[in-house]
Amino acid sequence: MTVTLKTTRFAGGFTLLELIVAIALMDVIAVALYSSMYAGFKAKRASQSALRPFQSVAPTFEFIRQDLASAVQPDGILAGVFTGEDDPGIEDRDTDTLSFCTAGYLPVDDEISSNIVRIGYELDTDSRRDEIVLKRMITRNLLSPTETDPDEEIICRNIAGLDAAYYDGTDWLERWDSSEQSGQLPRGVKITLTFFDEDNTDGIDDGLRSFTRIFRLMSTPQSNENQGDSHSGE
Repeated sequence: MTVTLKTTRFAGGFTLLELIVAIALMDVIAVALYSSMYAGFKAKRASQSALRPFQSVAPTFEFIRQDLASAVQPDGILAGVFTGEDDPGIEDRDTDTLSFCTAGYLPVDDEISSNIVRIGYELDTDSRRDEIVLKRMITRNLLSPTETDPDEEIICRNIAGLDAAYYDGTDWLERWDSSEQSGQLPRGVKITLTFFDEDNTDGIDDGLRSFTRIFRLMSTPQSNENQGDSHSGE
């Protein structure tokens, strides 16, 4: 009696060579996906790094814009001169200052002040954090018989320089004094803020980043009502 053994072959299997090829293809795809994701995350970090200084400077420029938009003509009881001093500072980083009167202030109840106040901008050092900051100073009671210290607020940090230029209708000037300009305001003010770039780790540039905006001045005349209210407040 003869016994015949039958061998069954499974047609659905993979050979060792096919598995090796499949694993190699998966590795190639994984590397390609990782490279794409790495490039995407790197681009995201770069864009966030580029936008971070602008996010800091945008509110600062808005402060300056609102104050300059309501600048009053340098005459009358409550208006003083518009001054912009040029200071070359250290290492060619300007530390200019501005001082002018603006009519955009809203007094609170029982406050001795009109809507006209004196605003000043200057750089100073914050000793607690050992960094340069931009200060906005406001003097509310312009009719005080004694000189009062202005209230100060820090509106921007990590500042490296403040440069201001003033347009007289023909040229941009480095300084402005309305008492020397026939009592007139400049037609425009150009402000350049320079920041220390904390994300500059490659040392390609000098580690500084500058932003510039130009503001048009629309002089606000003082009304008799404002002057009368100021007298009664005093």
